[in-house]
Formats: sequence, C-alpha cells, structure tokens
Amino acid sequence: MPDVTQLLSAARRALCRGDHRKALPILQQAVRLGPELFGTHLLLGLCLSASGRQAQGLASLRRAVQLNPNSARGHYNLGAALKSAGRVKEAETHFAAALQLDPSYEVAATALRSLGQRQSARAARPARKDTRRPSDMPGWTGRAADTEVRSKGRPLQAQTPAKWALAVGLGVLLAATAGGWRTLGASRDAVVWWQPGRVIDIEFSPDGETLAAAGPGIRLFRVSDGTPIGSLGSSAGETVDVAFSPGGDLLAAACRDETAGASVKIWRVADGGLVGELPAHAGNRPLAFCPDGMLLAVGTDCLISADPLGVQLWSVPALQLVRTIAPPEESPSGCISAVAFSPDGDLLAAGDEAGTIRVCRIRDGAIVSTVDTGHAFLAALAFSPDGSLLAHAGMSGPRIALCTLPSGSEFVCLAGEQKTRGELGMPPAVSDLDFSSDATLLAASESTGDLARVEVFDLATGALIRTLDAGMATAEAPTGRPRRVADVRAVRFSPDGNHLAWCGSNGVVVFRVVELVG
Repeated sequence: MPDVTQLLSAARRALCRGDHRKALPILQQAVRLGPELFGTHLLLGLCLSASGRQAQGLASLRRAVQLNPNSARGHYNLGAALKSAGRVKEAETHFAAALQLDPSYEVAATALRSLGQRQSARAARPARKDTRRPSDMPGWTGRAADTEVRSKGRPLQAQTPAKWALAVGLGVLLAATAGGWRTLGASRDAVVWWQPGRVIDIEFSPDGETLAAAGPGIRLFRVSDGTPIGSLGSSAGETVDVAFSPGGDLLAAACRDETAGASVKIWRVADGGLVGELPAHAGNRPLAFCPDGMLLAVGTDCLISADPLGVQLWSVPALQLVRTIAPPEESPSGCISAVAFSPDGDLLAAGDEAGTIRVCRIRDGAIVSTVDTGHAFLAALAFSPDGSLLAHAGMSGPRIALCTLPSGSEFVCLAGEQKTRGELGMPPAVSDLDFSSDATLLAASESTGDLARVEVFDLATGALIRTLDAGMATAEAPTGRPRRVADVRAVRFSPDGNHLAWCGSNGVVVFRVVELVG
C-alpha cells in the first residue's frame, strides 16, 4: 500500500494535468491514512473547490488551518475560497492572518486591500487607490520572510519528488535548482541555432515549423535550422508583440513608429500581403488570437490613448470591434499588460499593471473571476493546455504562481532560483512564461538589467531542472571593463513540444527540448 507521501505525489501529478477526478480519491485515501496531516487536507480542499464542491472544499481547508494555524498559505487559500463563496468578512480575517504570519506575503496584502476597497465602494464612499506599501500594512514586523524558499546565501539542495510532495504538504515549496550554464559561446547539443540581434518577441507557427521574431520589423525563420524564410512589414520602428492565427495563415503585430505612432497590423504569412490595420484609437498590446481564429484580443497600452480601456475584441478578418472587456479599474494608466485565452476559447484572462487578473466570458464579457496576484506589475499569463490552471508572474520578483479558477486559490508557487547573480543587485523579475504542450514543463524568462536567464520547471515534481544563462558580455562600461547586457523578453515552447526558444537583447536561441531536459 502506498504511503501518504507517495499518494501526495500522485495527486500532485494528477492536479498538474488538471485531472481533479483522478486526484480526488487519491487525496481522500491520503486523508484516511494521515488524518492529522495539514498538507493532505489543504490539497483535498483545493481539489474539491476546483471541482465545484465549494462547501466540502471549505470544510477541508478549515481543517487544514486548524491543524496548522501558523501556515500563511493555509490561511490565504481558505480566505480565497471564502471570498469566492461571498463570505467577505471571514475571508478578510484569514487574509489578515496570512499577512500577520508572513508580512512579505504580498498576494495576501493585495487581497486584503482589494476587499477594503470594494467594501468602501459598496458603502458609497469615494473610491481611493490604496498606496500603502506592504510595510505599512497591519502586522508588518520588518523581518525578512523565508516561508517560500530560504537559501541563506547557499545553493538550494535538489528535492526528490517524494520530498517535494511532502514539503508542499507542509505548506512550503522548496524549489530545486540547477547550475546555470552559458548559452551563447558554449558548445551544447541542445542548441539548435542562434540568430543574433535585438529581438523583442517571438512566436511559433501552429505547425511548429516557423518562428516569427519581432524587433525592427518581423523576420521569419525555419525552426529546424534557423534559415531565414521571409519578412513582414518595415524595419522602421519597432514591433513589440506578434501572434499567429490558429490556422497559421495570418500574423498580427503590435508596431510602434516615431512618426506613425502605435498600430496593430495583420499580414498574410504566405505572400506578406497586408490584410488590414486597426484604427488609431485601438489598443496596441498585448495580442492574442482566440482558438477558433474569429477574434483578436488587443490590450490597451500605457503609451497610447485607447478608447474604451480594457481588452478590445476585434472580428477577423473584418476587423470590426465586437466588444471591450476586463476594464482595468484599479490601474491608473489603463494598462493591460498580459492577455491569454483559455484553450476552449470560452474565457479570456487579462492582467493589468496593478497586478489584478480579470477572467471574462467571451460570449458576453461578464467577469467570472478576479485574482489579486500581489505582483507590482502583472507581466505574464498562461492557461495550462487543458485550461484547468492559470499561471501568472510579475515584476515583483521571480515568483510564479499556478492558481485554480474561479477562486484564484494558489495551487502551487514556483519560486525558482532566488540568488541574485547580477552586479546591479536587483532581484530578477519574470517577464514571460509558457507551458509545454503536454503540460509537463513550464518555462519562465527572468531579467534584472545585467542578468538574464530562462528557468525550466518539471510540473510533476516542482523541480527547477534547468537554468539557462541568457546574458553575455557585449559592451564596454565607462571603466573599460566588459559589462553584461542582459535582457530576455519572451520564452516559447513549440506547439509540437520539440523546441524551446527565448529572445532578448542577444537575439533568438532555439533548443531541442529532449536534450535540454535530459
């Protein structure tokens, strides 16, 4: 008979695949074997809540908090479930408890502030954005938090799958690290090809055979060997975001030009012909095609005056505005920083510069869930391939969270490599993330200004299995010593799962996944 640790590991693997039906009996067996273990009740509660069994999920989460009242993660997840159930006062109590236990738990602080703001709005008092820092919040003691990952300046030790499952069961995720290696200038079998030059965004075609690289114009490369096969648009100005249509016949691009300003253009990939351009008042970025190819989502941008604010849904190829959804009410500049469609095309998640995610129904624009992430700036969103999980990351540090919908409860937190290796001393911030097509891997890109890296996580175990150094010494500092130019903007898995690519100030690098992860 398997022990509790083995059961937790099996349940984690099922949950990562979005298979709640398989995970539920495993977790129920784990509870029977370990009725006094905090982690079994916590995972069971999250699984039940994600399966729509709200009352049972709340009961399990309450039991978890009873068993370990000192777990900030336990209180936060119970608060998120209570908030989803409309029990705001109780939710507020547990968010406050989480923050008291871990003053740096910014997601709890943000959730607490959000509840206060909404209560104020309901009381018809003038709404005012809460500008307090976490250090101003009740319960802040000024101590450094170490509940997520604690390294004390030493490399973290790799965890076996069983130890990882047990650690999560105790409410603390210990992410394993892998030694970084220089990507550029090194001889590695995993590197398929490297194309130098500044690149801002990349996107694989749906068949995985073509890679579009955006920067000064758009260049198209053959994925297998990096051979240039064409270009779209003009090299004047910058292209900051690209998206292939699901059929691969169209490519949408967000362009910026000092003379013409910001614009969104759509080209035919086959002959480079311009299909159309959105009106000047439209949003600029980010971009995403709906899985059925009938809609293009365009987010408002800080640099333009889009009207109305939010995510605009445009019909394709007619380019008629259908509706605007997910207005960034708490974002002072109206900036939508990330968008993602669910795989079935029913939902769209939109993140803003205030760190809030709004999940909306496409058919009527209704907001079905609001997630307060705690990020200072929401930089990246991605649905798991089956749509059961939503991954998000932001500029407040190398913290990647996977949450369930609609509650927004954190399923797991991947902290990655915490040690700052850059000379500027800034903590790395996640700029992009992507799931592999089989949902076994998650890749994230991180930059500090003089340090850039790509981290690859194994979702079945939570281990950080590869760290890729994406920086190189390319420029001379005023002292005469080489300085590191480190900027990695985007990371993508190919749809067939065979390749992983990243781009930034050093160009585009494409890897073979099978040789990269071993």
